[in-house]
Amino acid sequence: MTQKTVFKEGKRAAIYVRVSSNEQAQNGWGLEGQYDDSRDYCDKQGYTVVRVFRDDGYSGANLERPGIKKLIELAHYDLFDIVVLWKYDRISRDRVDFPILLYYLHNNDIKVESVREPSGDGPYNDFVVGILGLFSDLERRMLKIRTMMGIKTRVKNGYFWGGPAYGYIYNPKTGHLEINKKEASIVRLIFEKYLELNSTTRMADYLNSQDIPSQKGRGWKAATIYLLLKNETYLGYYKFNDQRIPRPEIQIISTDLFEKFKRE
Repeated sequence: MTQKTVFKEGKRAAIYVRVSSNEQAQNGWGLEGQYDDSRDYCDKQGYTVVRVFRDDGYSGANLERPGIKKLIELAHYDLFDIVVLWKYDRISRDRVDFPILLYYLHNNDIKVESVREPSGDGPYNDFVVGILGLFSDLERRMLKIRTMMGIKTRVKNGYFWGGPAYGYIYNPKTGHLEINKKEASIVRLIFEKYLELNSTTRMADYLNSQDIPSQKGRGWKAATIYLLLKNETYLGYYKFNDQRIPRPEIQIISTDLFEKFKRE
């Protein structure tokens, strides 16, 4: 999708107008009146009208409307930059559909403007201003939740979920860790030598003085040593939060040695 992040005069506008049978009968709100007002607004703003979507005799309580469905379909194809509405409730009166439609259009770099409810007026405006940021935050939170649940399920099913794995090689075909013999010997050295040095800083200095390669090749740091010494994967477990799945074939450190470190 082509990114269009700056809105200015000369942009392509789509007009959306809707009227239900009851509204037209009771209030005289006709499609042509809405269209004329919207067209005048676009002319004043310098917008070029490239599409008009109409729903005549349809309620805004749901999305079962041919005009709004077509607008949603074409919004994905970079055909217009702005949707102009006579009023915000023309696009939807549903408290769920309304913010979802705004968010969908925003994600396709389409701005929504109202003729009768310019910025600062009307009951929808504060909601319009805040909802895009709210939904962006909601999407980030939902992604985090989905990621967390995916990891939890993966661990529950006996697979490695990811994270620091110095001393191992991840096999993408099996979804499991395999011991890296060279790095595993360094892990054992760190646990054993730490009991002598009793300091993560001195441990890092010792490893660097011996030119022992770290996982990323940038040298050893005290914080890296500390995290390594706390990693229960070396006891033969895949662990995530409260889940602890035994994998004895990947154990590098004995329970006795690990417990000695914890008592230090």
